[in-house]
Amino acid sequence: MTNSRPNPCLVFQDRFNSLEEVVQTVYVDAGDNEYRVEVRKKKHPNDPHADHFVINYFVKRGRRYVDDDTGLPWADGHTKEGALTEALGFIEEKHPRRARKAVVR
Repeated sequence: MTNSRPNPCLVFQDRFNSLEEVVQTVYVDAGDNEYRVEVRKKKHPNDPHADHFVINYFVKRGRRYVDDDTGLPWADGHTKEGALTEALGFIEEKHPRRARKAVVR
């Protein structure tokens, strides 16, 4: 017997102006900066039945991650892998020789 419950994000998505689910978080040490990259799933702006994934960047300042202020470009995609690939590419372009490791959690 499985205990299947509906995804609360799906149940409540039409009840709010915006509802996003963080589906993956990646930590990137790029030398001078440490980033937390969140992949968020949300409704596609033009097709409510299609998935759309957007990236939110955070940069480490002291012991905390804060909204990114380093000027990384907007990244999004139809798949979480596509959005994440675009975001990591932007970080690599910004820190080409310093990009050392990415830890997926």
